[in-house]
Amino acid sequence: MTALNRVTLLKPDFFNRDPRRVARALLGKLLIRKTPRGILAGRIVETEAYLGQGDAAAHAAAGRTARNAVLFGPPGRAYVYFIYGNHYCLNVSCLPNGVPGCVLLRALEPVAGIEQMAKTRRIEIVWGRAPSRACPERSRRVQAHVGAGALTCPAERSSAAVVPAERSSAAVVQAERTGAPVKPGVGLAGWSSSAVAGGHGDPGFVIAKDSDPKNVSLLKKISSGPGRLTAALEITRERDNGKSLVSPRSDLQIVDDGYRVRRVPVTPRIGIAKSAERPLRYIIAGNPFVSGRRA
Repeated sequence: MTALNRVTLLKPDFFNRDPRRVARALLGKLLIRKTPRGILAGRIVETEAYLGQGDAAAHAAAGRTARNAVLFGPPGRAYVYFIYGNHYCLNVSCLPNGVPGCVLLRALEPVAGIEQMAKTRRIEIVWGRAPSRACPERSRRVQAHVGAGALTCPAERSSAAVVPAERSSAAVVQAERTGAPVKPGVGLAGWSSSAVAGGHGDPGFVIAKDSDPKNVSLLKKISSGPGRLTAALEITRERDNGKSLVSPRSDLQIVDDGYRVRRVPVTPRIGIAKSAERPLRYIIAGNPFVSGRRA
């Protein structure tokens, strides 16, 4: 069980080494955002290493500029940039002060503050009620609709017991909380999910205690991908660029809760054109929150 009050804040020395070693070592660690509404946390499940001036895909390849100055140290600082005109990416600086290098955080598995992160990502989670005689499936069903309609149990379509669909592009989820504790490597407050037919002719998801935890395609929308994870934790360049991720006073930190990764496949980096063939992407084997191909 993950207890966020018993984690260890990483030290600058953790990042003061080759980005390839840091990228591998970061897997399983927790990225934490402290907010007035509580702590948001996600387990790092996918990273990429960028090696500085000898790496054509690295922002430091052309030397130091005002934009990429954080990459030149000190180690353990957040380097945030805006990309494709629509989202931010979070990197952490590595190597000694003055030497460029970083690790890109590509995906998180939600662990704490899930509902708040989902809301930031425009995903609404509505917990289901206890089963009724009219529709005993109610508390075990999850429906994901985008944009229109309402979610109802067919036996109750004439009643007022409906879950309205979001009027925007947000997904609406009706689910069952299992009551299980947070388990390292599982997250989602004990949830597991199964992508199946929602019953009664409606496509959707079922969340149940004994479901297959690998089929979490809807829940991946919270923080699987570099742009999604920054949105979920409200990370922006203006707010966070240059911020220490190793300071006790920081509201954005990387911590260790003791989770240990068993196997780490290494693949070429994805989403880039230069030096794309270099095997510098690291993932937790079998974790369903990894973005892109899992190798």
